[in-house]
Amino acid sequence: MKKSIVTISLLLTAFLPGKACGPYTPTHNFYMMNVFGYEGPRSLFYDQVDDFWKAYTGREPEQYSDYFSNNSEMLLAAARQKGDREMTTYLNFLNQYTAICEKIKETWDYPTKEELEQRAATLTSMHTAAKAYKGKRLKPQYVLLEMRTNLLLGQAEQNLTVWKKRASRLPAGVFREMCRNLYANALLKAGRRQEAAAIYAGQGDWESISWLASGATSVEGIKAMYDEDADSPMLPYLVEHFVNSAQEEFDLQEQYDFTSDQTFKPHVDKFIALAQSIIREGKTKNPALWQTAIAMLHYTQGKFSTALKEATEAMKMEGPQRVKDNARCARLLAFTRCNKPEGKAGAFIAVELDWLWGRSSVNSAYEKNYYGRMLDRTMIQNLYKRYAEAGNANMQMALYALSGQVPGGEADNNPGHSNFGEYFAEMDSHKAEDLIAYWAFLQSTPTDAMGRFAVKHIVFKDKDYFNDLIGTKFIAEGRFADALSYLSKVPLSTVNGQGISFYMAGRDFTKDRWLQRQRLDDSELWGDTPRPDVKSNQKIAFCQDMIQLTSAYNLANAKSRPQAAYTLASRYFQSSCYGDCWYLTHYAWTCTDSARTQEKDFAQQALQLLGESALSKDARLRGKSLFAKAFVTRSVGGSGQWYDLQPEGVLLNGEAEIKAYDELALFCRRKPKVMAPYVSCCDVLRRYMASK
Repeated sequence: MKKSIVTISLLLTAFLPGKACGPYTPTHNFYMMNVFGYEGPRSLFYDQVDDFWKAYTGREPEQYSDYFSNNSEMLLAAARQKGDREMTTYLNFLNQYTAICEKIKETWDYPTKEELEQRAATLTSMHTAAKAYKGKRLKPQYVLLEMRTNLLLGQAEQNLTVWKKRASRLPAGVFREMCRNLYANALLKAGRRQEAAAIYAGQGDWESISWLASGATSVEGIKAMYDEDADSPMLPYLVEHFVNSAQEEFDLQEQYDFTSDQTFKPHVDKFIALAQSIIREGKTKNPALWQTAIAMLHYTQGKFSTALKEATEAMKMEGPQRVKDNARCARLLAFTRCNKPEGKAGAFIAVELDWLWGRSSVNSAYEKNYYGRMLDRTMIQNLYKRYAEAGNANMQMALYALSGQVPGGEADNNPGHSNFGEYFAEMDSHKAEDLIAYWAFLQSTPTDAMGRFAVKHIVFKDKDYFNDLIGTKFIAEGRFADALSYLSKVPLSTVNGQGISFYMAGRDFTKDRWLQRQRLDDSELWGDTPRPDVKSNQKIAFCQDMIQLTSAYNLANAKSRPQAAYTLASRYFQSSCYGDCWYLTHYAWTCTDSARTQEKDFAQQALQLLGESALSKDARLRGKSLFAKAFVTRSVGGSGQWYDLQPEGVLLNGEAEIKAYDELALFCRRKPKVMAPYVSCCDVLRRYMASK
């Protein structure tokens, strides 16, 4: 059987919540303004060209670039199979053009005079062939090739004529739009900047419009652009750029308390004054843009009631729907800062979140679109705090479930896919009783609008997953009988589907951690590497064992109690985050782990029991207990840190460790024969004794 690993390694240092590639927490403080419509680093016309070649080849490669790898091998193979000589000829030209573009991008390898002459000759040949094409089927492609070669030959002005006479008459489609983009370039070179900007903006060409507007991002530059054209197509970009840049500055001030650095605030105030004057003048057909910007800037400064009023006004003003959607998002953000999500206010918020949900999607890289980002920001930055203050654990967990489950993304938002995701981290921060209530909440029909919104949209409601999670939580809290009632319902297939099953299959919780390290080679766990299945759920066996051992300890007499305490201590430590069998209480392990506030401190419980067993009159049990006590103390004190063994002794961390090792060393000297096996197997103990 093959299954995917979910956790676990020293190398997977858990900076929960975090990304897979490093200790970076996910972003929820997304930019508020997105009127230009740019949704990510996706090449212009990418999807349309991809659809064209997908339809032609009948294939969908893993990556768009695969179509053109190895000199368009995939495309040429499809053309030859069809007997399409016309397409084969075009693809050969396309390969030549692409090769030249790649060489031009390689700025470190400047071409020789001969190479430049050869390049010009090739481009001229392609240009001649493109103009000479008399067919109809590939006319859009050949007109595009003509305009492309004009650009590379330094004849961009000729594209003004090509567009007017031929390209503008092409049928609607991606190749016509690509020609139009080159026409915009020609307009720009001819000094017709606003016309070029209108095309770039209309096509959503972020790179071109940002380059074109790069010198006008200041308040003065924005005013100059407005004075030139009150509805310049560059203004939405410039306003968006200013608002989001201001958000960055205010965020930095809030994060790092830059109270002495207020140099940016006068610029924001100046922009707000400009925007207000533009609205009063009434020249623009898009006053909603400026009013929305004002609302968002006031929001970033913490003026939430003012921002709420201004955003509401912006929604009533003239402007494109995209701008009004931005205003609506600003209104929701401000509203959730001014009102608790309950009663009529909660019903209003639920309606607005539903609106955002219906417009949310993700791209191929699982990056949320603007509506998804605003949905996420509202839920996590604003609403989560409200529910945390109210002590509503159900909605706290639900909001993170919804945050990770944007429409168009992962089908079920299974938190078991990643124990380093925010949804799992949120659930993991709560007690078992909270998770029981949350599971009941997911099965219910809440009476409040926000609760109904959450339950309606959360897809992942796997009973086996939650039974396992709740049972494991009960173990970590030391409630073993309660854990059994949930773990007994979990099928073995669920256990075997977890990454921790590898460790469960290879380790034994009855062994003393301080006497034996149960090493497993987990270096090949990623991907589809086969691993053995467990034959039984070790968590159930552990709970049964702990119930029995606890009972034996409670009923023990003075003579048998020290041994009962030692055995129980061994189990507690072995199943703690410091033991080899950490998988009994958690789903992941890291070198920085420590006891969590909502769980029972198994290591401290072990120390308490070892303190009792160390009083035994049996020298062997006493020596073993002192050795274990020193080991546990050092493990807890050194969690997440590395210590060098110096020639003069061992660097111990704190008084507790030194005291434990002093006590152990003294007993070793008093009972050398009894303690010889421990001294010989522990280099830390040997060095410590040698230093005293």
